[in-house]
Amino acid sequence: MTKKTALLAAIALCSLGNADAESLKLGLGAKAGTLGAGLEVYAPVSKKFNARFGINQFDYTHNQTIDGIAYTGNLNLSTVSINGDWHPFNGVFRLTAGAVINNNEITGSATPEQNISFTIGDNDYSTKNIRTDALISFNKISPYLGFGFDKVSKFRKGGLGVSAEFGVLFQGTPEVNLEVVDLNKGLPDEIKGPLLDQLNADIDKEVQSMSSDLEAFNIWPVASMGITYQF
Repeated sequence: MTKKTALLAAIALCSLGNADAESLKLGLGAKAGTLGAGLEVYAPVSKKFNARFGINQFDYTHNQTIDGIAYTGNLNLSTVSINGDWHPFNGVFRLTAGAVINNNEITGSATPEQNISFTIGDNDYSTKNIRTDALISFNKISPYLGFGFDKVSKFRKGGLGVSAEFGVLFQGTPEVNLEVVDLNKGLPDEIKGPLLDQLNADIDKEVQSMSSDLEAFNIWPVASMGITYQF
């Protein structure tokens, strides 16, 4: 989800919150946590059940040069959630199940700054004319289970409150894409011919290795704190 899409979604949430919000007993929420900063709309359905819609966004970029190779890493957290909250004791405690449109991804690149050796797969290469790009993404629709606390209810007096949430996003095995980019629009002599086939085979091995290392990310822990306001 792009920043423009996130902004439009936020406007839509706020518009929904202002549309006859008092009679519908709607609630609005703002929070921060492991999925980034978020906005939510609570729609009480009954004394024990709420529907909850939200968006979350966070971006982080880190650049570092190690041993003559310039590394750039980007973490982009971008989700839209549709959840159902059950308050089993008619109080603030809730159990939650839902689905998340998951646009979380990690991108990175490695660019040699001089003609040095670097390893891809099982072999070493030596050139400053290529860049290695990586993209790690997840299932676009991810189930969510969690629990938390809020005081938004169809039969509760409105006003300010606090919220907390803890859960797990089941985002599937990470999908890894690795690509070697030719910076000079003409592969250097040292990786032409048979060596190019070897390079492609090493890229496949590197993808398999990265996929194995990232298996733990199929489950994303969710924790957040925030405030709510019910009309």
